[in-house]
Amino acid sequence: MGLIIIILPRPLPIAGTGIYASAYDLNQDGQTELYVLANQELFIAAEKRIIWRSPPDWRVASFHVADVTHDRRPDLLLLVWKKGSFGGLRPFWHTGRDTRFTCHLYVFNLADLHLKPVWMSSALDRPIKSITITDLDGDGRNELLTTEGCYWWQLFSRFCGSPTNNGAIWQWQDWGFYRVDRETAEQKP
Repeated sequence: MGLIIIILPRPLPIAGTGIYASAYDLNQDGQTELYVLANQELFIAAEKRIIWRSPPDWRVASFHVADVTHDRRPDLLLLVWKKGSFGGLRPFWHTGRDTRFTCHLYVFNLADLHLKPVWMSSALDRPIKSITITDLDGDGRNELLTTEGCYWWQLFSRFCGSPTNNGAIWQWQDWGFYRVDRETAEQKP
C-alpha cells in the first residue's frame, strides 16, 4: 500500500514581511497621515506620533483608501485575517467555539485623529485574495473588484468553485457590501 501525500496550498493569502507606506488625508483636514503596513500590522501616524495600530490578533493583508461608502469622503478599507467571526459578542444562534482563522473586510473613517469603525464584516464566505477599487460603470460610485479563494476546509467542496471563476464585484448599498456581478450576469441576454 502506497503513501499518498496531499499538499494543500497556503490557506492565508496575507501580506508578507514587506513594508508598504502611503500618505493620505483621510479626515480631510489638510494634513496627511502616514499609513504603514509592516509584517501584517497597520500603523497610522499623524502629528509625529502613532495615532492607531491594528490589534495584535489581526493580520492585515492590505489596506486601501477610497470612497467605498459613497458619502464623498475617503474611507479606509482593511482586508484582515483573524480568529473568530464575531468578536466578543456572538449571535445567539452560533454555538460552540469560534476559532477559525478567517478573512474579514473592515471600513473605517478618521475623525479628530481617532479611527472610527463604519462597518466590520463577520467571516467572509470566501477569502479575498486581492481588491481593486474603481468606478466600473461610470455612475460615480466605486465598486470593489475582488479575487476570491477558498478556505482550506472548502477545498474539496462544490462551494469552492472553479479556479477560473474566482472574481466578484461588490458595491456598498445602504449598510454593507452586496455582490453586484450576479445581478449584471442575470440581466445579460
